[in-house]
Amino acid sequence: MTKTSEFISHVEADLRTTRQISEATKASFDALPAESRAAIRQMTAFVGCETPAVVGSYPTNPQDRVNAVAVMFLDFQIDTHDPKWSSWRLEKLLEAVLTTPQGEVVDLIRGFDLALKKYNVNLTETVANLVKDVVILSFTRARTAYQQASWGWANEELTKGVSPARCYLFLHALPPEKASPTAVVAILRGLDGTPYSAQAVDIRSDDLERADVKPLLRELNLSNPEAAEKLRPYL
Repeated sequence: MTKTSEFISHVEADLRTTRQISEATKASFDALPAESRAAIRQMTAFVGCETPAVVGSYPTNPQDRVNAVAVMFLDFQIDTHDPKWSSWRLEKLLEAVLTTPQGEVVDLIRGFDLALKKYNVNLTETVANLVKDVVILSFTRARTAYQQASWGWANEELTKGVSPARCYLFLHALPPEKASPTAVVAILRGLDGTPYSAQAVDIRSDDLERADVKPLLRELNLSNPEAAEKLRPYL
């Protein structure tokens, strides 16, 4: 474990236990390499961990940025399955992501996905609403960067069997033109048995017309009657 990951783990532990950052955690920030401090400085400020500004320009590690974003979602109490946020606070989160050196809008989606995974977040109605708010804000505030981002990581994650909450995020976040055939079917399969199964078929309807997707649909047996009926015309 690197010093950076250790520091992030301490921040995470503080937030999950007391919802406040301990003095010991704050003090350990100065011992990090400059590039690590640059990658996570916006995160520390966002969660109320006052740390010195990083002077100078440094390259940042993409995984450090994503790990930091996942921790920022703890500020919304994402680990309770009943997150609380405001549009203003969500905008501040996106601002923190984009003002991090080399920060990209896709870091927000990747970090959100990591938070859903790490904290075993259930797909509650509140979580579903947060997913939609995050994706809409990301797309409207950074549309070009969002469309140009690499989404191979999302396609790969979907091959591993992901939770319904993560599938719901990918349902809304993964651009149709960037979704692999396997990913499209994995989203539908992952949301089967949830209240969002039929909705998933509607949202991915354009993908279901694709010649490379149709063969995989024939092997998909949805248990939700409404979703199965909606899928029938595409088989």
